[in-house]
Amino acid sequence: MANKKHLSLLLESAQAWNIWRQQNRHIRVDLVGANLGGVDLMEVNLSGADLFRADLTGANLMGANLSGANLIDANLTKADLVCADLSFGYMRGANLRYADLTSADLRSAILTNANLKNATTSNTNFNGAIFDGATLPDDYVINAIAQWQK
Repeated sequence: MANKKHLSLLLESAQAWNIWRQQNRHIRVDLVGANLGGVDLMEVNLSGADLFRADLTGANLMGANLSGANLIDANLTKADLVCADLSFGYMRGANLRYADLTSADLRSAILTNANLKNATTSNTNFNGAIFDGATLPDDYVINAIAQWQK
């Protein structure tokens, strides 16, 4: 269950949230199971946050910092993750169907058993990511070959 204070502050505004995060770097953000579907979280700092089983369906996470976040079993269906930092994220079993990961950073992310079917992965950085048992997007191989040829 998500920490009510954390959830309330996050829903207030991205600016207020980011100021609070800067002043409270030592606090582990608890958003376990939070319903953030459709919420505008553009450029929010959720680095290291616990978003286990959170619902982020259709959320705007463009440019958000989710580095090192726990997104295990999170629902990110149709989420806008353009230019988001998901590096070193724990995304085992996450649902990323139809998510837009254009230019996102997923270096060293753990995507074991994640579903990326129909996700957009143009210019996405997957260096060192772990995909064991994951369902990959249709364009993944094409984009990987294009990156390798550069």
